[in-house]
Amino acid sequence: MYEVSSEVTFSAAHHLRNYRGPCENIHGHNWRVRAFVRGEDLNELGIAIDFKALKAHMAAVVEPLDHADLNAFFDALDINPSSENLARYIYKELEKALASTPCAVARIEVYETPTNCAAYFEHA
Repeated sequence: MYEVSSEVTFSAAHHLRNYRGPCENIHGHNWRVRAFVRGEDLNELGIAIDFKALKAHMAAVVEPLDHADLNAFFDALDINPSSENLARYIYKELEKALASTPCAVARIEVYETPTNCAAYFEHA
């Protein structure tokens, strides 16, 4: 099994509903998303997935979130825009984007600051 990872960034605002503390107020982050994808085989070039292709898929997934109010985006899904929920959303969207490739999403990490991260993955 091979694992490849890549990162993209975007900026967006949010506030946590039903939270008591500073995060209940609207505030922004420069989000960093790291995706880990796995593949069992390598292609004729010896790679599981081209980094450029992976990054393009990731960029397409986060593009609607960039410079957005995540509450407005996630309210339609009835989801609180926590880092955990954001990681799950990105996982599911990237999973769809990679469906035609030989790789599958293994894990998504979402950093709202350089030292605070939430991850989402599914059991095999």
